[in-house]
Amino acid sequence: MEGVPLTFGIGAPQGNFGSLQTNGWELTVDFNHRFANGLGINVRGNIADAKTRIKQYGSSTQVNSNYNGKDIGEIWGYRTDRLYQLSDFELDANGKPQLITLTANEVPSKYVGQKAYKLKPGLMVRNQCTRHSFKILLTSILGREMLNSGT
Repeated sequence: MEGVPLTFGIGAPQGNFGSLQTNGWELTVDFNHRFANGLGINVRGNIADAKTRIKQYGSSTQVNSNYNGKDIGEIWGYRTDRLYQLSDFELDANGKPQLITLTANEVPSKYVGQKAYKLKPGLMVRNQCTRHSFKILLTSILGREMLNSGT
């Protein structure tokens, strides 16, 4: 845990000590109408896409934690052509497998990743009368594949 000396006596507190950058867009279309009898209807549809990247966050380079250049929500895996054995991994002095470490210049071809950002549509329908209101909100994520297709 960076930023807190070991002699502090407790673990590092969770906090906002990194720097993020988010780029994206959103399109929203809204329709409102009120009928002569007082019944109102509102329909709103939207679609958005955004990507957040960690610009500065300590010095970690492991894929199972935050690191500089990481896209929030990215998916990592290990490319395989068979059931791996213990001898296929880099081992430490105690014979235990080491965690994956990224380098600044390249990611070895045996590690696969997938972009996390996808289109996020939404739809909201609301009707109103003098005493009651009813609203339905639907959201989704389009294009998220759960498994790598082996490209």
